[in-house]
Amino acid sequence: MLYKTHQAFGLFSTSLVLINYTHTPILSAPGVLALGVSMLTSIMPDADNPNTIPAKAMFPFAMGLEMMRAKHRGVTHSLPIAALWFWLAFAGRHWQASMGPIHFALFPVLLGAAFGYLSHIVIDLLNREGEQLLWPLKWRFAFYLVSSDGFANSALEVVFLVGMFFVVMYGLALQYPVFGHAWQLAHHAFPIIPAA
Repeated sequence: MLYKTHQAFGLFSTSLVLINYTHTPILSAPGVLALGVSMLTSIMPDADNPNTIPAKAMFPFAMGLEMMRAKHRGVTHSLPIAALWFWLAFAGRHWQASMGPIHFALFPVLLGAAFGYLSHIVIDLLNREGEQLLWPLKWRFAFYLVSSDGFANSALEVVFLVGMFFVVMYGLALQYPVFGHAWQLAHHAFPIIPAA
């Protein structure tokens, strides 16, 4: 998948987690930070390929992977590394941060980073090349449904961005009465939309 599709899926996944699991308002310091960090970690696994935009954007990390001779879709695309992100998130669930007068819990931000990273691995399973999910075992897993680029990639990007838009609007409806009223009107007009 292209990096934009990874970022779109990372944002969609993280916005769902913020609203349904951590109950973090989207328009808050931890909410915005979680989405921003998710955009970064959702492309981080592709730093193992020196020809990609993520490798150029994360040059020191990519250089370290190159020195380790990490193969593309190997260690960085594995469940053990994703598990480390989740371990960090839950180990730091009581950590606090400050930005000037704003104090907030770091847990939603760390969980956003973990879900961003995991989202990359999950969506790459659709590709034909396969991933070493159980690294250091050499087995590769793939669903062989789409190529790394092309129409399906662009379509998925749009689907995830639209999905994220609806999740964010739902979150705003829960947070602000004005959005809540508009959401209720939409729910009555289209019952398929869940009530806020």
